Amino acid sequence: MAVLTWPTDLPPFIQREGYAETLPDGRKKIETDSGFDFLRLESPGFEQVAGSIYVPRDRVPRFKRFWKVETRGGVLPFVISDQLLDGQALLDSSGAPILDSSGAPILVVAKWLVRFAPDQAPRIEPSGVRFQISMQLEILPLG
Repeated sequence: MAVLTWPTDLPPFIQREGYAETLPDGRKKIETDSGFDFLRLESPGFEQVAGSIYVPRDRVPRFKRFWKVETRGGVLPFVISDQLLDGQALLDSSGAPILDSSGAPILVVAKWLVRFAPDQAPRIEPSGVRFQISMQLEILPLG
């Protein structure tokens, strides 16, 4: 079975306003009789990204189909653009864009394998003439 990709007819990037990343936390606290509690790494955990996209009314059913049918209610993973790196210019050590032979900047291609976070289903709310779709994604490890 092929891995799903984020629909091309939905915005490829989460809005910057409201974007938040939570670093992976696989720590487990072990209480002691006295003194400090011990912490140990139980699992690698998953990095989580929260954010929203804004779509016109006619794109809401498309998102719902992706959620309900294609990811089977948010269970199946999918590939989406790396929200920080994909499409950014590749820079040299001085911070200047690296150009190809035609003089155009070379762009980074970076993708994430994600799934919808299990503790939070996407939320759809009207926002002016558009709809805000808020979601939480878990970035899955690749290996």
